[in-house]
Amino acid sequence: MSIETGGDGTLIVRQPVGLWTFLIGLPILGLGGLFGYGTVSSFVITIQEQGWDGLPQAVVGSFVMALFAALTLPLGWWIALSRHWIVLDRNTRQIVQVSDWRLGSHKKATDTSLFRCVRAATEALNTSTNSQSNGPPTLVEMIQLIPCDPDATPKLDLGWTSRGDQTTALELATEVADWLSLPLENGFGRED
Repeated sequence: MSIETGGDGTLIVRQPVGLWTFLIGLPILGLGGLFGYGTVSSFVITIQEQGWDGLPQAVVGSFVMALFAALTLPLGWWIALSRHWIVLDRNTRQIVQVSDWRLGSHKKATDTSLFRCVRAATEALNTSTNSQSNGPPTLVEMIQLIPCDPDATPKLDLGWTSRGDQTTALELATEVADWLSLPLENGFGRED
């Protein structure tokens, strides 16, 4: 997790993406591009070889390839090229969650007054209750914004540090709490 200060009264919180994002996303994106190329080329080649009599076969073959392209291209793009960050704006008292997909973006703004504190604590990275997972949950030092009314507003995960790196997590949480003028809740059970 990293925090940058913007020149316009903003604090930008980023969670770096891992190498796995590119190792998984780029091959899927490439496969989608290959299917897209195959959609056009299979149609053209079938028509060239069989003439207009091969039109039904060309349409079916191209449709199947287009289906695979429609599944893999957006998925690969989303995995490999999407970026996400959170902007904490001191002037407008807004927390803006930004998702950028290079071709478009989405922003979701939440008022700071909906949160009662910034919390740093050891939490499970994935809180899914999937009964099929065999291993223990991955624990990290999580930095979160805790809502005043948990039924109306969900907690907001700002980012995390490696398990056992409580000092860094507390420093980052303190910086966020000071920036937003919210109290800091130390969930590690120790005073610093």
